Amino acid sequence: MSDNITIYKNPSTSAITIRTTRMASTVEKTLTPEQEGYLIAQNALDLAGTIPNPLGAAQEALEEEKQGRYKDREEASRVLQQEKAERAEEREQAQKSLQETKAKLVQANNHLVELLTGNLGTEATEEIINLYAEWKEGLSVDTGDTYRVGRVLYMAICPHVTSTDNSPTSSNAQQYWKGGSIKTDQPAPKPGVAYPKGTVVTYQGVDYYATKDTNSGPEIGYPTWDLLENKPKP
Repeated sequence: MSDNITIYKNPSTSAITIRTTRMASTVEKTLTPEQEGYLIAQNALDLAGTIPNPLGAAQEALEEEKQGRYKDREEASRVLQQEKAERAEEREQAQKSLQETKAKLVQANNHLVELLTGNLGTEATEEIINLYAEWKEGLSVDTGDTYRVGRVLYMAICPHVTSTDNSPTSSNAQQYWKGGSIKTDQPAPKPGVAYPKGTVVTYQGVDYYATKDTNSGPEIGYPTWDLLENKPKP
């Protein structure tokens, strides 16, 4: 069994104490500067002060690493929370845009259903929309025939045979269809127009009035023509 030896110095008296422990027995010896062996003990203390403490250095490095990891986790958490907030805002904006698009689609469908049924305020319910056949290629279409693409209704404004070139979703749609999101270019009024503003015409059993001077009939639809029920009272 080896001895456990501890050497320490009392700063106030400069005395050096040597403590030797063997099992349960401890022996202390104190040396003053005048005593033999003091210089040897002092040299031992000086030497011990020049020996690096690898365990202490490792513990210090480990602590620094822990602190660095903690800061990294804090930064990562902050970035993650910021990204979550940005994604949530983007989802909210996308949801808002989707709701607005759906509202516009419903509004367009409702107005077209009013034109098709002649009933003011009719809503484009699933049941009403499903009354109309799905558009497809190869159909012989007459003016006023109505088909749907998904849940969107379209009415033909001229006779034709359906194809990809004249579908309601093609670039030529406004030449063949009205409804949905199709924007129809209205002809500019000319001298001697066929229908001055306010003219009432019955088309396919429904009464319409011209909202402005036009040389086209009610088959071109809104906004040049509207249901007679919507005409402002004098």
